[in-house]
Amino acid sequence: MNEFKNTEGSFNQKLIDFGNKFKFRDEKINKLISVAVFVIGIHFFYTYVGIYKFMDKRPCSVHMSAQCSRASIALNYFENDMNFFTPQYQRNIDGKGYTGLEFPVIYYLGAVSYKLFGFNEIYLRGISLIIMSFGLLFFYLLTLKFSKNNLISLSIIFAIVCSPVLVFYSANFMPDPPSLGLILASWFFLFKYFKTDKDRHLNLFVIMAGLGVLLKFTAASCFAIVFILMLLDKLKFFSSGEKMFLFNNKKKVIVRIVLAFVVIISWYKYSAWFPKSHGGQTFLLSVNMYDGWESLITVLKQMRDFWLNHYYSSESYILLGLVFIFILLGFKFIDRLLFSITILYLLGSLCYFLLFQNQFIHHDYYIITILPTLFFLFLCFADIVNKISEKYFYPVKLLLLIVIFFNLKESFLKTKNKMYERNSTDIFYWTGDFRAYEDLEPKLRNLGIKREDRVVSGYDNTDCGSLYLMNQLGVTFGNEALKHDVDSFIQHKNVKYLILSDSAKFKREYNYDFSKNIIATHRGLIIYKIK
Repeated sequence: MNEFKNTEGSFNQKLIDFGNKFKFRDEKINKLISVAVFVIGIHFFYTYVGIYKFMDKRPCSVHMSAQCSRASIALNYFENDMNFFTPQYQRNIDGKGYTGLEFPVIYYLGAVSYKLFGFNEIYLRGISLIIMSFGLLFFYLLTLKFSKNNLISLSIIFAIVCSPVLVFYSANFMPDPPSLGLILASWFFLFKYFKTDKDRHLNLFVIMAGLGVLLKFTAASCFAIVFILMLLDKLKFFSSGEKMFLFNNKKKVIVRIVLAFVVIISWYKYSAWFPKSHGGQTFLLSVNMYDGWESLITVLKQMRDFWLNHYYSSESYILLGLVFIFILLGFKFIDRLLFSITILYLLGSLCYFLLFQNQFIHHDYYIITILPTLFFLFLCFADIVNKISEKYFYPVKLLLLIVIFFNLKESFLKTKNKMYERNSTDIFYWTGDFRAYEDLEPKLRNLGIKREDRVVSGYDNTDCGSLYLMNQLGVTFGNEALKHDVDSFIQHKNVKYLILSDSAKFKREYNYDFSKNIIATHRGLIIYKIK
């Protein structure tokens, strides 16, 4: 029996030595090769699923209202005022249209791009995609430290990124994917700090994580996890023969995180105060908590029936289930730090879901905030596979690659189909057909209508979708608008024009006849001058 084990161990070592022959001794060269593998792989993925194909699209499809509201921040920086601290948006019937929102650095960079190269939403989409890809690269490098294999690390990144929701919003106008990218990058630098104890790595962790939280406050769970890790470290939970403590100077870590939180809280406080004091409104998150068992069942049923296949394909869920089982069976092999972070992220994700439970009914992108949990679950899986392969059976890595290859083959296809579906004419305009507004601006300017002339845009159920697409300030009302609300819009002293997609319905429901005030028509829209 011992002879068999020795033979098996010798065979396994020979396979490991054979694999090492394909590695360069110079670590910098190996890192460059790893980065090149990632760049080529992610470029292929983006090309295949259609991200590049739809980069020049106007805001459309699922949650177009939220997309236009966010994109309008960049547009108003560009059109009105490049003062970073006075963000404005399109729904503006009085005053300057000031608003409060998460740290608008992405929209500001978009506006700078518009100033340099002219207005084109491809720049704003590109900024979001670059930041997201930046985070994926660094987490890929972190995964590589545990898997010791470029293809396995890349496959793990693909397995998580291959989500129709994440793919759709990565090159989009929402802050969630860039926030995720920054959080993923921050963990790479924290692990570097654990190894080197260098201040620059700690500083980069705090900066990246801080920016991620500024973009999306719910990403703050990463800081909470670090504080819990420090408590466990104080109890010598992570001590090993090589190192007694993860954090050799906890005070240094605490001071930096507290300073980051001072900046974060200051911005959110300012964002809540500024619009209120200047007659505007805010995009800031509102808690929509768990409020009973029946409500929970309703939310879960909606998620199952409507959003589940948008989060991931059935093949991805199968792979995730296998990974979870593998972790349960082999948790003793997992690095204790990795396992602790994963458990804490699981608990944090549960709290997040309960805090914003009812938002999950209508908002598919809320799932993006909890994706770090999946990244760490798969990182634990990579750690187990590597340890088993090096200690017992090296070909397990090859078997894993074969399994993941066939799984990703189907997941890629279904993600691509969802991406094309979300950008198809079937649901391209999820909340209505807005194509007529996309090229309306030149006609408005030829009619002498200035951007600052306030308009009422009728039968637009979004917050400012039509206003943004035609680059006009004003207000919208939807299909179910009450008469006294419409009256207040029409009779407002600043309103000069009315734009309708259904004039007959408007006359019938609100008892207004502006037929003599028509100044132009455009692809089914009627433009009235009412003052």
